[in-house]
Amino acid sequence: DRIARAFALAGEVGIAAGPEVAVAADRLSWVADPAAVAPDTDLVVESVVEDLAVKGKLLAVVGNAAPAATIASNTSSLSIRAIGEACGFPERTIGTHYGNPALL
Repeated sequence: DRIARAFALAGEVGIAAGPEVAVAADRLSWVADPAAVAPDTDLVVESVVEDLAVKGKLLAVVGNAAPAATIASNTSSLSIRAIGEACGFPERTIGTHYGNPALL
């Protein structure tokens, strides 16, 4: 699958050694239902459409499901402060924006 290929490529290009890649892959999970985020999740990364209302609604659910998680939004045009306020967790909301290709 795409995620497995991304981890394999990270090992191939020397971003991390094989054992580190395996550990990282084992720690990663994803959910289709934001309410299904595990309560003990440390970090949530969101990459949905660039719409403040959509991000705010989604991240509010995620923030309630994982009360200690850092909430990272992959945005290129929205204010991180506005996203944090929209989801109700400004103190735990950060921005992420990836270069291309994102997995490198």
